[in-house]
Amino acid sequence: MNNKYRYEIKLVLNESEFTHVLLWLDMIGGKKKFVDRKVNTLYFDNLAQEAIQHNLAGIASRNKVRLRWYGDNFSLNSDLQLEIKSRDGRLGSKIKYPISTKMGFFKNDFVSKISDDIFKEVYSSGFKHSSINDHLVPMLMVKYKRKYFEIMNGVRVTIDNNIKFYDVSQNIKLNSIIPINYSPYIVEIKFSNNYKDHVSDLLRPTLLTPKRHSKYLAGLAILGYITYI
Repeated sequence: MNNKYRYEIKLVLNESEFTHVLLWLDMIGGKKKFVDRKVNTLYFDNLAQEAIQHNLAGIASRNKVRLRWYGDNFSLNSDLQLEIKSRDGRLGSKIKYPISTKMGFFKNDFVSKISDDIFKEVYSSGFKHSSINDHLVPMLMVKYKRKYFEIMNGVRVTIDNNIKFYDVSQNIKLNSIIPINYSPYIVEIKFSNNYKDHVSDLLRPTLLTPKRHSKYLAGLAILGYITYI
């Protein structure tokens, strides 16, 4: 488990701006940190949809619960982990809880069964957190390709593209949902407090403005469930 807070700054870019950021990363010595990965995330919310409402209202301190795995959609060996992502303004942290079942086990299951099995394991383990005490239901699945860079030790940059949203609000099989494409590139710069001024200096020449952005809310908006700008 990890609950260390760090700054998280996001940029939402079009194709031209993305090319500019790649040039900027090269200019400041950004290096590939890991190989590219496919990231899969299943978001949950309680019946009051507090994660949605708190984010829309701009509440600084908030949490969201998600199931995450890497690789192709239903790779038999994909490890699952339940994550509780916490934010306090621009500071973010997450707690990870490993799930014993591999993602491939759920390949032909309905969304509701996946949710029930995951939380049955979490609850029976005795793991406690305020965000999972309520009845949680699946809301949205997001898939994307992620690139990893490091500017210096302690300053990481991720770039997400080829983003796809899946409506999991209906109780259907996870592998039968048709995706909706989302074209922006999402760049996230992550660093500890002692790099705050340095990162600000590095960003200034790009003329790009950081903004709040949530894939969770963006996906729900594209599906027509909320209004999100």
